[in-house]
Amino acid sequence: LNAYGLSADNAAKLIDGFIQTQNDGKIVVDQYAQQIGNIAPIAAAAGISISELNAAIATVTATGVPVESTFAGLRQAISSILKPSSEAQKLAQQLGIDFNETALRSKGFAGVLEQVADKTKGSTTAMTTLFGSVEAVSAILPITNDELVKFNSNLDNQTMKSGQAADAAEKLGSTVSRQFTMLLNGIGNVARQLDQVLGPALQGIL
Repeated sequence: LNAYGLSADNAAKLIDGFIQTQNDGKIVVDQYAQQIGNIAPIAAAAGISISELNAAIATVTATGVPVESTFAGLRQAISSILKPSSEAQKLAQQLGIDFNETALRSKGFAGVLEQVADKTKGSTTAMTTLFGSVEAVSAILPITNDELVKFNSNLDNQTMKSGQAADAAEKLGSTVSRQFTMLLNGIGNVARQLDQVLGPALQGIL
């Protein structure tokens, strides 16, 4: 809320987005909560929407990249676009890539990544020069490898996320309730079996 300058009225929508990120990626809300503070401020400053950020997180973690590495890599990638090194600027110019804050704001994160993937032909060497670290490239490649198909699908899911938190709460509640019912039924079955086996013996003893 603070990073994006949103009011408390938006809290429910944000939580729906967190749940959708969990559904699409390999991440749980607790992990998300521990890491989001490291990237939300810089993403918001770069004009990257929370939905676009969530879609990126889901896409990267779904491929097996650890959660902490995903957040650190995406943060490094965004930082590199906002303030590219002299080598990155030179390579971007040679390849005809708009690699700066202006491009990020006008094309969006996905738009910049799409151009990078197209112009570099997927070269990890070129991407490492642009993004400044292997960690950043490890977070970018899962997004660009399929021409952003999965990312765009996850982004669509973020726009249709309404009610995810309520659904998750209902599923959790029903699961706990069902397990508790099964537990009680199990105890009842054991009691009945003990009664059948031990009942006559106990009556004889009494």
